[in-house]
Amino acid sequence: MKIYKISWRHRGFVLAAIAIFVLCLISYLIIRSHSISSSIASVVETKSNSRELTLREAAIVGFRKAKVWNQNAALESMTSVDETMGGTRGETGKRFKWTLFFSKPDSVQHLMIGISEGKITIEEQTTGLKDTKPITLSDIKYDSPALLEAAKSQFHLKKGEHWATGYQFTLSIIDSKPVITVVGIDSENRFSKIYYDAKSGTVIDALHKTPSGGGVFRYTGSINKALIYKSGFAVNGISAGKNPLIAWGDSNPSEFISGIKPFVLITYNNGNSWEFLKIKENIKAAWFNKQDELFFATDKEVWDYSLYKREHRAILSLESSIKSVDVSLNKSIVISTEQYIYESKNDGGSWNKTVIPSPLLSLNIADDGKLVALTEERKLLIKKGTSWERIKTPAIEGEPKYIIPVEDSLIANLSGSLWSIDINKERWTRIPSEEPISRLIKKATKTFAISSSGNPYQIVKEGDSISWKMVKLLKPDSEIISDLLVKDDYLFIASIPDFLWTKLQGVKK
Repeated sequence: MKIYKISWRHRGFVLAAIAIFVLCLISYLIIRSHSISSSIASVVETKSNSRELTLREAAIVGFRKAKVWNQNAALESMTSVDETMGGTRGETGKRFKWTLFFSKPDSVQHLMIGISEGKITIEEQTTGLKDTKPITLSDIKYDSPALLEAAKSQFHLKKGEHWATGYQFTLSIIDSKPVITVVGIDSENRFSKIYYDAKSGTVIDALHKTPSGGGVFRYTGSINKALIYKSGFAVNGISAGKNPLIAWGDSNPSEFISGIKPFVLITYNNGNSWEFLKIKENIKAAWFNKQDELFFATDKEVWDYSLYKREHRAILSLESSIKSVDVSLNKSIVISTEQYIYESKNDGGSWNKTVIPSPLLSLNIADDGKLVALTEERKLLIKKGTSWERIKTPAIEGEPKYIIPVEDSLIANLSGSLWSIDINKERWTRIPSEEPISRLIKKATKTFAISSSGNPYQIVKEGDSISWKMVKLLKPDSEIISDLLVKDDYLFIASIPDFLWTKLQGVKK
């Protein structure tokens, strides 16, 4: 074997090369190690800015920031946040936005952290309860994607629509346990929550909001009778002619979605029997004229409806949604949209289109044809000729909330108290009331008020004077009044249901 000797000069080159290689290797390992640990700690801050996070990933990001605020910071609760940023909207168990709440041990100091697309966007110190039970990362053994799949399988949970879109997720302490809640809607589109133990993944509870009450009630004297056979209907309105009476709304309402199953009912015997009309559109308003002809307003159309043929004819079709509808006893109809006013003086035979004077909250028409408007700036306007004039309100009573023209007067709800004004004399008079008023309702020649506690009143004149008074009416227990009218000495009250949390049954296998 031939042995080569390396000179000291060459040996130096070799050693230097080895040293450089070792240094490069060490640098690579350090950088790689830092990259791995950083990705574990922040999950997304090394990735795309548009990434959605699972509940546990969001907790990790939040903990990093909270530990800077206080080394002993403890997680109290967290929730996903609704947004319109695209993405999966929770269908993968991930969301773009999260809000987390941390606290200091033995302190009332708290920290709110907001996360969007993997980055901290909100950091706000607050105060709250002391000695809250902390949640640790080790408590979150089951993450939102796995629990979402369980909720879909066990309860057929669907993604929310219109309100709280997609699936939402929360983490909190319930009965001393860390609990992850998966939020969506059930098979009947009702708001639902499924509660899971974050450590074991077992179901703790399942609830959904179901309707309680709702329907049409008839009163004569002190006796009342429920007229719609199925409780839980949301009856949005009622209207009566000389003989027929109709009711409309949603037969399968949910708390945050309306118009799922629209219905229109008609009775010719004051509610002793009812018949469904074959109308599938959502009804915004309905009324009869003096000839007992029936009219409907939908989202973008006004119909006249033949009760004999059971069919409708559009007498006004719009590109924009209808905001308000009002009618008078002299065949006048007034419709408002975001930009325009449509007025007819012959039951919809012809229409006059004008631009709104200002963004409107409501638009009404008096029996003499005068238009009265309430703007978004809470100003009362009356149309005289082709121009609009402002009606000044008593400054001491605050801003108007509702207005209704009655005979030669306007009745206005001014911050809960009722006032009337003679349109010709422009003089305000207060109407005595037992409690604050929240709504006003006009039906033909009669005017009603609903108090903030839900009690109905009729507003009537005191004898032959110009003064008005309020007469309290009967009310169904625990009902939320949506509309009311008087016909043939009967008081009819329409109501919508309240929504209560009830047990949601799992899927039977």
